Amino acid sequence: MYCHCAKISRNKSDTSRILGARVAFQSLMKNDAALDKRLSELSVSIKEMVMPDNIGECVAAIRAMNRGSLSTIEEMVRECETRVCELQSELSWLEKEDKEYHRGLR
Repeated sequence: MYCHCAKISRNKSDTSRILGARVAFQSLMKNDAALDKRLSELSVSIKEMVMPDNIGECVAAIRAMNRGSLSTIEEMVRECETRVCELQSELSWLEKEDKEYHRGLR
C-alpha cells in the first residue's frame, strides 16, 4: 500500500478540467445551432441578391460549412462524461487505499 495523495490531487484537477471542457463543448453546441441558422439565412440571401450560374453550388457549400460539427461536439461531450466517470471511479479507489495507508501509519 502506498500514499496516493499526489494522485488524488491530480485526479481531482483532471476531473475539474474535463468538467470545464464539457461545459465549453455544451456552449459550442448552443452556438452551433445559432450558426446553422445564420448560414441558412445567408444561403437565402444569396439567392435573393445574385443569380450566378452556380447558385445551387454556392447555397450547398454554405449549408455544408457547418454540417457535422454538432455530431463531433456531441461526441466530445460524451467522451468527457466517460472520462469523468472513469476518474471518479479511480478516485474512489485511491481515496480508500490512501485512507487505509495513513491509518496504518498511526
